[in-house]
Amino acid sequence: MKLTPRTFLTATFILSSLLALDACKGGPEQHDITPLAGPHHEEAADAGILIGLKKVKVLKVSPGVRYQYAEVQEGDKTYWLASAKQELRAGETYYYNEALVRTAFESTDLQKVFDTLLLVTRLVPEDQQDELKAPLHKAHPGGQPGEITTDGQGAAPQSLELTELLENSEAYENQWVEFSGTCVKVNEGIMGRNWVHLQGMGEAGGEVVLTTQETIPVGQVVRMQAVVRRNRDFGSGYTYALLLEEGRRIR
Repeated sequence: MKLTPRTFLTATFILSSLLALDACKGGPEQHDITPLAGPHHEEAADAGILIGLKKVKVLKVSPGVRYQYAEVQEGDKTYWLASAKQELRAGETYYYNEALVRTAFESTDLQKVFDTLLLVTRLVPEDQQDELKAPLHKAHPGGQPGEITTDGQGAAPQSLELTELLENSEAYENQWVEFSGTCVKVNEGIMGRNWVHLQGMGEAGGEVVLTTQETIPVGQVVRMQAVVRRNRDFGSGYTYALLLEEGRRIR
């Protein structure tokens, strides 16, 4: 499968966000870190990107000047990863759900060359793993692609105006909501998704950022469902007090 502009931008964004000052040698090659299945995951894997929730135990920590390196164990595999500067403790469990795989990677921080290194977008402790995954959902039986319903483990998406969400986002944190808005800006193919700026209906509609696999042109009015996330920090200045993720268009 060819490396598309979308996956190229994804790889570039993750790499620059985590290790912009480090030197890289070589590109993605064969490795024993297995991505999840699925068309999007396969396309990402061709670009050396892993998508899917991973659980690792930290074996060893090597602090860098700006980044944290750690040797971790995932099942019966051990490998090295790097994340944004944070406190990591050997013996504790952490989770991530996106990483860029690099081979023959030279770290100027540690003056070391890694055979394989995973550049992790976000690494969180065990008690914060739910921040990395959206609530369970599935398509309506016999419905149109993109429609969402609950699977018996949560409430149906709450319908609201974006102004209400902006004024009281903490009340909807980690919940699915349904809303309408006008697309005023799009950044496509970053971290494997499209970043859509939506403006609420009416003069006081407000504006939010939505991540989605949908293609939404500027100027289009859409009805969406998404999960509400707060205080999302992807590094390199990509920080959001409020972010709507896993967006699905109502067909």
